[in-house]
Amino acid sequence: SRIATGAQSGAISIWDVQTATLVGSRIGHQGAVTSVAFCPEGSTIASGSRDGTIRIWDAADGEPRSAFPGIADVTALCFRPDGGQIAVAPRGSGGIEVWNPLTMERECVLDGCEGIVNDIAYSADGRCVAAACCMRGGADAVGVWDVASGRCLARLGADEVGVDTVAFSPDGGRLLTRSAARTSNIVLWDWAAGRRLRVETAPLHARFRDGGTSFVTAAFAAGGSRVVSGKPEAWDAGDGRLVGVMPPIGMVTAMAPGPGSLVARGTAMGTAYVDDCQHGTRIAKLSGHARSILDAAFTPTGDRVVTASDDGTARVWETATGKVRGLTATDRR
Repeated sequence: SRIATGAQSGAISIWDVQTATLVGSRIGHQGAVTSVAFCPEGSTIASGSRDGTIRIWDAADGEPRSAFPGIADVTALCFRPDGGQIAVAPRGSGGIEVWNPLTMERECVLDGCEGIVNDIAYSADGRCVAAACCMRGGADAVGVWDVASGRCLARLGADEVGVDTVAFSPDGGRLLTRSAARTSNIVLWDWAAGRRLRVETAPLHARFRDGGTSFVTAAFAAGGSRVVSGKPEAWDAGDGRLVGVMPPIGMVTAMAPGPGSLVARGTAMGTAYVDDCQHGTRIAKLSGHARSILDAAFTPTGDRVVTASDDGTARVWETATGKVRGLTATDRR
C-alpha cells in the first residue's frame, strides 16, 4: 500500500498507493539518494546515498529510525527476504557489506568485486547473494556468494560488459542478468553450472531527456516458470526454450511481474500494458504518461500497477481496467 521515492536532493518520499497522497517526506541525506528498498514485511524502508550513509525509515509515516555511517557512496542495496540483513555495495570498496538492520552492525564482507556494483539480489531462501559488477580489466561481471561462509560460489560472464541488473528465480536455480554496452544483452543462467541457457541481444532503446539511455529489460514471471523480455516473447525459465509470444508494443523500457502470469511492460512512448505471458493476451492498456516509462511495479495484492515516468510523475492504475486511480508529481528520480 506504499511506494517510496528517493531524490537528488536527498529526500525520501512515501506515498499511499490507494489514494496517491503523500504520506511523508524527509530530507535525511546530505547527498543524492541512489538506492531505496522496502523491508519485505513492509514496516521499514532503507535508503542509500552518496553522502556515505544508509538510513532506515518508518514506512508508515516516513520518520527516521536509524542510520549506518561510514559507508562510502552506496551504489546498491537489498534486504534479505526475511528482513534480517541488508546487503550493501559501497563504491570502490571491493566487496559487498552485509549489515544487521536492528543492531546496525556489519556481519561480514563478501569479497571479490573490484569495480562498481550496480545491483544486488538475495536468493529467496536468503542463503545466497548475487551482484552485478562493472569489473576492472574485463573481469567476471556477475558473482554469487554463500552469505554464511562468505565463499564465492560462482563467477559468471567474463565476456559480458556493463552488467547492471541481476535477479534470482524464485527457486534460486536460475539467474537473469542484463548488460548494457553497445547492445543490451539479456542472459538466463544456470549459475551453479556456469552455463548460459539463453541469450537475447538487442540495440539500445530510448534516450531520456537528461541524456540517459534505457535498455532492453526482462523479468521472471508466472511464479518463476517464465522469463519475459523486451521482445514480445516468453521463455521457459528452466531451459530457455521459447514457449510463447505476447502482443508487440514497441520499445520496452520497464517491466514488472504480477500475480499469476501477468506482466506489466512500459514503453519509450509513455504507454504501459498489462499482458498475460502464458496465454499471450492483452489485459489492459495504461495511457497517460507524456514520456518514457522508467519503472513499474504491482502492489502485493496485484489489483494496482504503479508506473514512474520520465515526465516527472508516478501513476497508479487499476490492473483489470487500466483506469488511473492516482497521480503524483515528483522531481525526477
